[in-house]
Amino acid sequence: MFLQRLSIGAIIATCGVLIISSCSDTGNPVTPPGLLTASPASVTLSAANTTDSVTITGGTPLYTITTPPNSAIATAQLFNDTIAQAILAITRVGTATGPTAVTIKDASPPPGKQVTVPVTVN
Repeated sequence: MFLQRLSIGAIIATCGVLIISSCSDTGNPVTPPGLLTASPASVTLSAANTTDSVTITGGTPLYTITTPPNSAIATAQLFNDTIAQAILAITRVGTATGPTAVTIKDASPPPGKQVTVPVTVN
C-alpha cells in the first residue's frame, strides 16, 4: 500500500514538473490579430528634429490617412512599403508649435480599424 501511494505521488509530481516546464515566455508581446498599431505610438518634433517616422502594422493593408495633422503645424505622408507595414513620415511646418494628430485607417470592411498618432511640435 505504501509503494502504491508513493508511485501515485511520484506520477503527480512528474506531471506537475512537465506542465510547468512546458510553459515558456518568449519575451515577445502578443498583439491581438487584426489590431492596427503605430510604433512609436506618438511623435515629438522640434527645431532640431523636424521629421520623424512611424511604422504602421496590422489590420488589413493598404493604409490611408483619414485625418491629417493640422496643416499649420505639420504634414504627413504615408508610404505603403510592403503588404505587412507602411511608413508614416511626419514633418514640422515652419515655426508653429502645438499639438496635433494623424489618424490612419486600414482597408478592412467598414468601420475599419484605425490608429491615431499624437504629434507634439515644440
